Amino acid sequence: MARDGAGVHGGPRVALRACRSARTPMVVGIVQPIVVVPTAMLDAPPAERRALLAHELAHVARGDCLLALAGGLARAIYWPDPLAWWALRRLRAHAEDAADDAALHTGIPSSSYAAQLLAVARAQLERAGRVAADGLRARVRGVLDVRRIRSREPDGARWGVPRLIGAALVLATMVTACEARSSEGSEVVGSAQQASGAPGE
Repeated sequence: MARDGAGVHGGPRVALRACRSARTPMVVGIVQPIVVVPTAMLDAPPAERRALLAHELAHVARGDCLLALAGGLARAIYWPDPLAWWALRRLRAHAEDAADDAALHTGIPSSSYAAQLLAVARAQLERAGRVAADGLRARVRGVLDVRRIRSREPDGARWGVPRLIGAALVLATMVTACEARSSEGSEVVGSAQQASGAPGE
């Protein structure tokens, strides 16, 4: 199946593809994003389909793929730095939370959406093992959190948190790079001073 779907809140139109080999819904691409869904999802109840599509379209509207790419590159460059790993984990967690809020905003019961997340977890366990599905535990708890259920409207301030974390991650890597260059420069100056002072000793 191939069709076009409208973006979230008047955003860009996003292509929708159904794929038999897909285990879970996902967004592919940055410039021209495509939402890929498992073929089996087409047989799901309308409320579940709307929630899952709202989740993926929220990722598109927020630019989460680009943020994840930038964060992944920063982590690859500064992989020994625990801050880079922590920031990327928080970036992904907040992105999923915001997308879950968009899904809940469609009106689907929290218990039904939590059941969908558990189904996704089972699919991820089959494909990539336990590590890939562990992050869904916190999402299920969050979806069923009474304090979160109190409002279905996605929080604009909450949606800005991932961007702040992404900016902090980029800033941290820039500071680390500047410190490294400064340290190298100091070593060069120190070596030059020692060399120039050697004849006079």
